[in-house]
Amino acid sequence: MAKKKAKARASTTTGKSTIKGKTAAAAPKRAEPSKRAGIERANTPGHIVEAREFRITDDAGVVRAVLGMTAGRGRAGSPHLSLMHEDGSEAFEVMLARDEPVMRLTDSGGRTRVFLAIAGIGSDEARIALSDGQGRPRLFIGVGSGGKPTLAVYDAAKKKVWETPE
Repeated sequence: MAKKKAKARASTTTGKSTIKGKTAAAAPKRAEPSKRAGIERANTPGHIVEAREFRITDDAGVVRAVLGMTAGRGRAGSPHLSLMHEDGSEAFEVMLARDEPVMRLTDSGGRTRVFLAIAGIGSDEARIALSDGQGRPRLFIGVGSGGKPTLAVYDAAKKKVWETPE
């Protein structure tokens, strides 16, 4: 009798069940159907994870991606996603700054080379800025309020040298 109880305990701790003296793999838990037709949900508690920041590191321990909230006062702050170069410097960032979606592409020297933004929720303004290897904006493309397009070129001293429409 003691042998049977020990065998039963061992079979439950290894995830196997015994059927008529034969060991079989335990049946997987079936997904619980959702109230919405055609969608199944896992029948597991705790499927929500909350945190201020998630970091993904490579095999060397270098942070290569961050999903989190920017620092701010009180409940302020903005959600952001950053992807890093192999040396850990930021290469790509997408975030909401004051409810304005912003995307930045940064070179390995830490200089923003491409900037893309929409000027706030409900706004019809959008802009793209391209910078040189020194991080100086050289080309600006935008659509202003009311759909007015703008294209401007800047020199190395950040002086506007050409713009359309004038």
